[in-house]
Amino acid sequence: MFTAIYLEELKVTAKDRLLKLEQVLQSFVASPQGIDIFVAQVDPDAIGSALGTMLLIEAIFTRSPKIFYAGHIAHPQNKWVFNKYGLRKMFAPVAEYKNGEGKIHAIVDSSLAQDSRIKLALSPKIVIDHHKGSELVEDENSFFWIEEVGIGAASTLVTELLREKDYKFSPDNAYIATLLALGIYNDTKSMMSASKRDRAAFDYLSQQFQEQELVQLIEYTYTEGYFNRLKNALNSILRKGSRMVTSVGEINENNADDLSTIADTFMRMEGITLVAVLGWLGENIRISVRNKDLGMPLDEFLKKRFPNMSGAKLAPDGRGEGGVLLTLENVQSLKILMGAEKSQEIMRDAIVKSIAELFFTD
Repeated sequence: MFTAIYLEELKVTAKDRLLKLEQVLQSFVASPQGIDIFVAQVDPDAIGSALGTMLLIEAIFTRSPKIFYAGHIAHPQNKWVFNKYGLRKMFAPVAEYKNGEGKIHAIVDSSLAQDSRIKLALSPKIVIDHHKGSELVEDENSFFWIEEVGIGAASTLVTELLREKDYKFSPDNAYIATLLALGIYNDTKSMMSASKRDRAAFDYLSQQFQEQELVQLIEYTYTEGYFNRLKNALNSILRKGSRMVTSVGEINENNADDLSTIADTFMRMEGITLVAVLGWLGENIRISVRNKDLGMPLDEFLKKRFPNMSGAKLAPDGRGEGGVLLTLENVQSLKILMGAEKSQEIMRDAIVKSIAELFFTD
């Protein structure tokens, strides 16, 4: 009985949202250059939701959109996905984007019109996302479906639209159902923090592909470099009470995603409620942050300490996931100890300790 009531509520919501999306897309029929989809980072949820949105647009708009990504295809799982399905033919780096009159922008798995990761001034008309912090307001000419609570992945929202559309996957594009499921699986911590809607969407998608195909994507291998960075993090732990800060040393764009993987691992340590893992990306410092203290919203915590340098989202189970990107100028503005006259090793050690104090101090 509860399931029937829940599914009926979901159907009404998805039906209303699909109707609005169709109305907005139909108003773009006369657009000379079509629609471009943007993702602010490359991860399974962004990949799956972008491809799923592509299917929706093709089904309604009859023209195929282009997909552009910010960042790098760095994580081993993302590399595997791109290689297995030949996604480089469908995804292009933002650096190759050429704007033009009549182009319509869509953003998935982000709801920031001026996302610093994309580094483009976009005017989105379509946004599908599950993160906090958006200031976008939907009007009659736009479709903004942004749910911050009770949704673990943007792929869930896209799947609800596809299901309401009664979309029929074909043998040629069934892999997109697999990637939507992978997006939900990853962003809900292997379904451990999945909401009822995430689980319903995952169950629906699982009927479209062979289970073994998804298992192959989940059981990806780690590089030797990952374990070296994990070793560095284990040897650099600073801890105060239930909070931990550590550094993996130098990283590059091709392995920067290791920070979040290591942060997730350390969150499983007994007695830990907050983890920050730092990496030196050239002259910048990238920090991946995890938090499971329900009384301390991570988004507010980071913005207080790193204004205009951070972002965070709330998982359905209440855990916070966020990140910070510090430039040399940011470090100086935060009055973090530099010690320019010291060796690089000593200077970096001092900076890590100063950053740790920002996480340790309420």
